Amino acid sequence: MASLFAATSIACAAAEPVTLRVGVCAPTVSVSLAPFAVAEKLGYSERENLRFDFIVAGTSTDCAKYLATRQFDTAQFSIEQIIAMRLQGVRMTTFYTFSQGNVYGIAVPQDSAIKTLSDLKGKRIGVTSMSSVGVLNGRAFLATVGLNPQTDVAFSAAGTGAQAAALLNRGQVDAVSMFDTQFAMIGNAGTPLRLLPLPQEYRAFPTTGFVALESTLRDKRAALEALGRLWAMGSEFTQANPEAAVRMAWDYFPQLKPVGTPEEQALANEVAVLKARLANWDLALGGVSDWGESNPAHYAAYVDFLLKWKMIQPGIPPTDLYTNALVPAFNRFDQQAVLKAAADWKK
Repeated sequence: MASLFAATSIACAAAEPVTLRVGVCAPTVSVSLAPFAVAEKLGYSERENLRFDFIVAGTSTDCAKYLATRQFDTAQFSIEQIIAMRLQGVRMTTFYTFSQGNVYGIAVPQDSAIKTLSDLKGKRIGVTSMSSVGVLNGRAFLATVGLNPQTDVAFSAAGTGAQAAALLNRGQVDAVSMFDTQFAMIGNAGTPLRLLPLPQEYRAFPTTGFVALESTLRDKRAALEALGRLWAMGSEFTQANPEAAVRMAWDYFPQLKPVGTPEEQALANEVAVLKARLANWDLALGGVSDWGESNPAHYAAYVDFLLKWKMIQPGIPPTDLYTNALVPAFNRFDQQAVLKAAADWKK
């Protein structure tokens, strides 16, 4: 079998493993971090001599603040917070785009009488927290149909998963403005959701990537290249065998495995959550061919959309929000070897 890696890796440069602090922009870790688990379980991380210290930060807003103060090296969040930070003089950028499609939306219970965004006038919309990007994007979505997001609806914190499902079931919120994996988790909690139609162009807006300070990209480039390569390999494996990726995530993050749920049902639930995220990892959706690549046209269109609906402040060019400089290094691995590992995996 061909080597999974090219000849160069940070393992050659350091005897001791390099540890990167990775911010988790959610209340807890989730199965969407499965590529890290795959990289660890299959020995990819060891071969790169790389380790990860995961730090739960809460929301993307929190992540951006902690990244700005160097409490971790990188985190996964979307461009709205990058723009806000750059307007304050903090030079951070996306160095690996992995959600090539829009992960955000507004959803209602399947049997809800609400059919369109316009029907949300006078309704209550739940978000994971009031500092979440779901508030910003929810307001933008409402503005596209002529609603005043400040006065025509009420946003309130609804939490995640079962907590949000309970509020929907009790009628305390009528809809939720969240993201792909949260919608799946609410469905797993017994409240299947229906996404409300969004403007067609929003489907291909890039929403999530690995973000770092420009100084960190300079000072820890080899380590961040290795991180991106591991994530790319883990993503390749996860797309090919999501069930295996979930089981590896349970081993790597033991707190993820549900307690009190039959294992096969728990596995089905977690695979559903993971597949919700995988749909937005599709490279074709982003119009790109390489893992981690950022499409300049898509970034520009997303910024135009946010500016049009006054969800961000002007002054930051889209080209400041991403770099493709590290992309060749991310893709320096044997894709067929990873796919064979996924096909051969046995629990």
